[in-house]
Amino acid sequence: MCEVYKNKHGFVIPQEHVPSEIDMQKYADSDMDVVPVLIEGLVGYIVNSVEWFLLHSETAQPYSEDCVSEAMLELSRFSNQNIGKKYTPQHFMNAAKLSCLSRVKRWLVEMSITITVPRTSSHRNNISLTKQRLTSDGIVSSKDPVFQEVWFNEFLGLLDNFDRSLVELRMAGCSDRHIGREVNMDHRHVKNHLTRIANLYLDGE
Repeated sequence: MCEVYKNKHGFVIPQEHVPSEIDMQKYADSDMDVVPVLIEGLVGYIVNSVEWFLLHSETAQPYSEDCVSEAMLELSRFSNQNIGKKYTPQHFMNAAKLSCLSRVKRWLVEMSITITVPRTSSHRNNISLTKQRLTSDGIVSSKDPVFQEVWFNEFLGLLDNFDRSLVELRMAGCSDRHIGREVNMDHRHVKNHLTRIANLYLDGE
């Protein structure tokens, strides 16, 4: 298995394991010979992404082997099913990881295993505190349009890259289905995710 490094943005893998532009061109050309190369190169990246997810969900940790198995099955399915589509190397990695983690989460839900992610409450606290700071500022009032613009920009800055991309796609006028295709997520999940983000924006909940 390839060695994986962690930084503040998540997990990264050595350059030699990152899909190249040539790999992606072969993939877009439906060259099946590149599929095993892509799968093997992403194994460490996906496994460590799953382990990171489980690290933040204590109730799911005892099922780590099952979760990794589900992720590996999804990596194979994703890589084989999407051949012929055009991806940049980073887009392919992100889409594969999202698909694998989504399958792991679905499996846990189907097995009635509660997923607990402490980051969510911290996320809410950060948003609530920022909103309180802005509303208590004597320069802007919560009823002032200027506040709304400042608050929205502050709010976007508090979101992670994935959530921010959903909001930006919606702001660009994209439908749930269009957004789902862009981020490899079912359009119903897109709607639920955007509703959660909207509630965070309005109430910090």
